[in-house]
Amino acid sequence: MTGIGALSLALHQWRLAARHRLDAMTDPLTGLVNRRALFDRYGQGTMGPATAVLVFDLDHFKLINDTFGHAGGDRVLKVFAGELAANCRAGDIAARLGGEEFALVLKEMAPGRAEMVAERIRKAFAAREIYLEDETLKCTVSVGVAPGRSMPMDFDAMLSAADKALYVAKRAGRNRIELASRLHSVPAGAIRTGS
Repeated sequence: MTGIGALSLALHQWRLAARHRLDAMTDPLTGLVNRRALFDRYGQGTMGPATAVLVFDLDHFKLINDTFGHAGGDRVLKVFAGELAANCRAGDIAARLGGEEFALVLKEMAPGRAEMVAERIRKAFAAREIYLEDETLKCTVSVGVAPGRSMPMDFDAMLSAADKALYVAKRAGRNRIELASRLHSVPAGAIRTGS
């Protein structure tokens, strides 16, 4: 009987530890993986030519929080997280980096496809109607895209390149995607299909 009790206790402890590990790697608001989990998975690795890193930042998010409060802002974050998750394939990772910033790591991407994914997400989010306090809100997102390159890069460098491209998109008017590889503008609605 004591052997069964010890085994039951050990199993309970293992389940509890597994739950704590999962909680430590998950953003509690959106259910996406968090920054820590993203870096645990990719932080020390190199990214090949078929991998792309996208960084998203919700436009004018402070105004949303100021107007609708943090509950309204949280609702917008959840809607965007759902849009990201809906555009993930097996092997892709969607993460909340913090605040209103998100990342998407795309695997097995043909040249030019990461920009198409970014544009699809940008357009879908801009078309969403979000209901807050008896008002209908439309939100937009800016995106920085670091497509894979022929020479492998470490994850941190790709994330940094995507982040720099994101800030170019912000300065260029928001609600657009910007490519890190060339830092050429990709206005809303326009897609670059070549490399």
